[in-house]
Amino acid sequence: MIAEEAVWEQLKELKDSMFGTPLSVVDVGLVYEVKVTEDDVHVVVTLFNRGHVQINSLTSAVRQKILGMEGVGEVKVECAWEPAWTPDRLNDAARQALRFEEGDPPEGKLHVRSEKAASLDGSVAYDERTLDSSPLLLAKDTWGKVADLPGDRFGRWRGGWRYFKRFDLTETRGLGRSAEPVHLEVAFATGQILDPEAEIRLLAEGSDTELRCQVNSPAPGGSTDRCTVVFLADLRPHERKTFYLLYGNPSPACWAPSERSDLIVSGRGYALEIENDFYRARLSPVMGQLRNLEFRRWGHTSLGWEDPTPIDLTDATNDPARALDIAWHGEDSCIHWNPDFSDQLRYRITNWPEPPNYTVVEGGSVYTRISRWGYPVCPVYPALPQTAVAIEVTYTFYSGLPYFTMESRLDVEEEVDINVIRNDEWLFRKAFSHTVSMMDGGEISVDGADGPSFDENPALVGFVQEDNGDAFASLNLSYDSRGFPGAYHPKDRGLGTIHDNRIWVRWAFHADGGAHTIQPGATLGEYNAYLVYNAGEEGGHNQARERYNLLRHPLKATAS
Repeated sequence: MIAEEAVWEQLKELKDSMFGTPLSVVDVGLVYEVKVTEDDVHVVVTLFNRGHVQINSLTSAVRQKILGMEGVGEVKVECAWEPAWTPDRLNDAARQALRFEEGDPPEGKLHVRSEKAASLDGSVAYDERTLDSSPLLLAKDTWGKVADLPGDRFGRWRGGWRYFKRFDLTETRGLGRSAEPVHLEVAFATGQILDPEAEIRLLAEGSDTELRCQVNSPAPGGSTDRCTVVFLADLRPHERKTFYLLYGNPSPACWAPSERSDLIVSGRGYALEIENDFYRARLSPVMGQLRNLEFRRWGHTSLGWEDPTPIDLTDATNDPARALDIAWHGEDSCIHWNPDFSDQLRYRITNWPEPPNYTVVEGGSVYTRISRWGYPVCPVYPALPQTAVAIEVTYTFYSGLPYFTMESRLDVEEEVDINVIRNDEWLFRKAFSHTVSMMDGGEISVDGADGPSFDENPALVGFVQEDNGDAFASLNLSYDSRGFPGAYHPKDRGLGTIHDNRIWVRWAFHADGGAHTIQPGATLGEYNAYLVYNAGEEGGHNQARERYNLLRHPLKATAS
């Protein structure tokens, strides 16, 4: 008969080296109970938090370790979520390895230990790639009366809409624009508008046809003196076009327009599925990161991972024989992973059991936007929480366009040791055969599976499947950094393969010779577009290059 004590001793040998110092599942308090009935063993384990949905990264490894004992019969490993794991389950060896210090709170905290202090100033402490223009604010004191506009062109709007704001869009790069997103911030004088979403209409000079636009107020039931207006504009090369934004119609019959769109959004909260004519994207129900992307045209390539098992009992019928992975992973498998930062452990937003804060803009015909922000956590959370680094990530999905955007910002609020910051990481399961890349102002290069190395921050990287031409590209439209020495000057190749999967990682910051102490006020941000296309269509990979040039140099908007 197997002794319970022998099982506990066996599990003390099941260690994860990614803690820095190898720690066992017993050291970190993940084993709740061991029961032995003759030669059969039943073990009850838990995980650090409910964000660890990949339970097989623990339960399978525990089962396989016990099966290695002589004389063992069947082994069942049950994952229990109650009572929830707490940091006081860490033993002394774990607390020492995780660098707890005397006087720390029960959950521990990050300590500044590096002797290398980064400065907010200095020749290599700042780097950026900026867009050509900024979003336009139509000020509250810039307006006119619709009654003063020419009657032959605006007669149908008189008697209902009282006010207008006028602005121009200019194409400055000699590039034709088709359905280019334009974001306006609009402020109104007091008392001029009651319901922006119902009242606002958008017209182009020379046409009395309404343009499809989406109006979003800051918050439901909040102030009506400011809103965001987003629409898709068409301009010829070097064209300047005038637009009129009409508002101020208090009639109860002034309804928000009902507009057709290919943009379909389903789900709840941040756990959304968004699709248009080009792709279908699915965000993680755990923390809202992108976990699946399906091409709706061409070869119908599907990028992503299977859903984690909802079964909390691992036995001979469903054991996938997975390796132990509790110090580095365990969160919901996504295809987009970052941003994150690390010193000894890695702090990620994908480790969130749920986003601490989020907003969702949906329900319109032009775009859907999901923003999440807060302090990233490490895999052993709620141990070792931190309030030194805040991260915000925003996805924006558009109607009728083959790309979506990701805007991220990392802000340092307290002194903190950081070794690496990674951003723009993608991991695809064997979906592609070749890599594509381009430097800013250069030409597209198609390479083998491992791709090239980079001496400077690439403008475009991606992957293509040779058999059907389906391709995915990350377009690095803008970035900025302050207080991170050498940021965006890569020292490592981030494009290639890992375990036969295609991976791209942008090393936003990599400290020389170990961690640097980063100062409050340091920031790092990116604005990227993610494009799906088919290399077999007209233009081949130059479709990605042309899209990069369009998005790097958006239309110039000015009040008029």
